[in-house]
Amino acid sequence: MLARLLAIPLVILVFIFLYLAWTQGGQWAIYLAPPLILLAVIYVFSPQLNWWYYLRRPPKLDRRLQQLLLKRSSYYQNLSVADKKKFRKRMSLYMEAHDFQAMGDMDTIPADALGVLAHAVAELTFGQEDFLLDKFEKIILYFHPFPSPQYPKHLHTSELYAEDGVLLFSVPHLIRGFMEPTRYFSLAHYEYAKALHILYPDWRWPILGESSWEKLERISGFSKDAIQRFINLPDIDPLAVAVHHLFQFTPAFRLHWPEMYERLAALLGQEAYLKEVE
Repeated sequence: MLARLLAIPLVILVFIFLYLAWTQGGQWAIYLAPPLILLAVIYVFSPQLNWWYYLRRPPKLDRRLQQLLLKRSSYYQNLSVADKKKFRKRMSLYMEAHDFQAMGDMDTIPADALGVLAHAVAELTFGQEDFLLDKFEKIILYFHPFPSPQYPKHLHTSELYAEDGVLLFSVPHLIRGFMEPTRYFSLAHYEYAKALHILYPDWRWPILGESSWEKLERISGFSKDAIQRFINLPDIDPLAVAVHHLFQFTPAFRLHWPEMYERLAALLGQEAYLKEVE
């Protein structure tokens, strides 16, 4: 945005000097150098310039997404007015900062899908300074379950590929997890929880094994097999599922596994925000 605004007068100058050099003599060509150099600098630093601009003037979150937050996000509903503004700002900045690509039969990405992803990130990272998860800048979206080079025989609904910093989602399944969280597993919370674990390996993450599945099912009603069928991948990460449940089933988590609730809430800096969620 800012880079484009800065470039416009320089492009006009380039055309003016080209015209003068063509009509009035080659001596005008020397004046092309400064605007061309500045255009090159703007091109190289355009991400930093645009980000500086967006931090000071973040785009407003779409009104429809704001209404979805008010209707569907108990986490957002319990925030203070100031924190609601901060939450919306983080969502809009996350959507500006990342590369979203539509694949398969989908020509354009529904705004709802971007909002669901940004909402999950804003929730999981609201107790942290870093909310962009920069190493996972590329998000690929399909309108159906998909294969991938890592899982060519599995038509699955989400995936994190750490080597390339890529997240992949099936949009219909992604949206279901937001609209009906008690019936469908939230792929966004699950995959971004895995991303946090990868990005911050030095945090004091709990180690969860097979024995944790009984408590996780008691909290949510989702068995390991049910989650596995929904994602359709062979390996399901119980720690990422626990982080998912922390946000999607907060009161039940607090009731059925209080010591793990306290540990994860403290780890993620969420004590003050989750305690109000009912």
